[in-house]
Amino acid sequence: MERTLCHLAPNWKANGWLNSAGKAPANLDLIKSMLKLYEQIKDKVTLGPRQAEVPDTDDVPF
Repeated sequence: MERTLCHLAPNWKANGWLNSAGKAPANLDLIKSMLKLYEQIKDKVTLGPRQAEVPDTDDVPF
């Protein structure tokens, strides 16, 4: 999903919604809807693996 929204779909959109084979990607209507939503919230979300925040144990009362 992350690869599609962050890499493939923007390229397809720039190329008139055609993939490298010159054909429309599968599930194009779904991809367009998801990309539209992602573009609205991408500054607020992280896709893909991320490091969990480790609490500073010096502040822990036990």
